[in-house]
Parts: sequence; C-alpha cells; structure tokens
Amino acid sequence: MSKTYKPLDEILKQSGVRYEAIAKNMGITYNALYRIRLAPNKLTLDKVKELERAANLEENSIYDLMKNFNY
Repeated sequence: MSKTYKPLDEILKQSGVRYEAIAKNMGITYNALYRIRLAPNKLTLDKVKELERAANLEENSIYDLMKNFNY
C-alpha cells in the first residue's frame, strides 16, 4: 500500500508525463520525487512551481492542491 499523497499522484498522472521524466525535468532522482510525493507539505513554493513546470501543468494547479493538504 502506497503512502504517497493521492491527490498529488492523481494530478501528476493526469499530466501524462511519467514520474521518471518529471524527476529528470526537475534535475532530481526518481527516489527524490517519490519522497516529495510522500510528504508534499515539505515543499517550498519554488519547488511547487518547479514541479508544475516539470509536469507541464497549469500554473498554481499543485499550489491550489497543496492549500488543502492536511498537515
């Protein structure tokens, strides 16, 4: 059973960009992206924006999702 944040996983899957490609676009490893998916509340605003760009998502799509994250 995965412990990643499901709403974030869903929006990343909807982007159509594979996790490996998102990680490469961000300049991080796949494992680092997995850790982001485990605890997205630890992301800075800059990293959220970088993740949106890496996944070819609309601006603020992940940011808006993160506002609803239960800490």
